[in-house]
Parts: sequence; structure tokens; C-alpha cells
Amino acid sequence: MRKLLFYPEIVSFIEDEKDKFPSVKVHYAFNAPPKLIMLDDAGQRKEII
Repeated sequence: MRKLLFYPEIVSFIEDEKDKFPSVKVHYAFNAPPKLIMLDDAGQRKEII
């Protein structure tokens, strides 16, 4: 979570709200910058931030 230090809203969501959204999955990739991948209704990648 150290890479997310500058994104307190994201850290708060991961720690507190993630369980309310079963379709959200958090995956940590060693030595990679944080990114948010949004999926469409079919589960295909729609947008990457």
C-alpha cells in the first residue's frame, strides 16, 4: 500500500468499502505502479487509469 500513499481515497476504499462491491478485485503487482482497470458488464477491459 506504500505506493498508494498519494491516493488516500483509494486506500480508504480498499480498506473500508471493498467488501460492499464483490466485483472489485485488488491485485498487487510487485514493482509496478498502481493502476485502476475498469471492466464492462461482460468482464472485458473498458478503461485503464
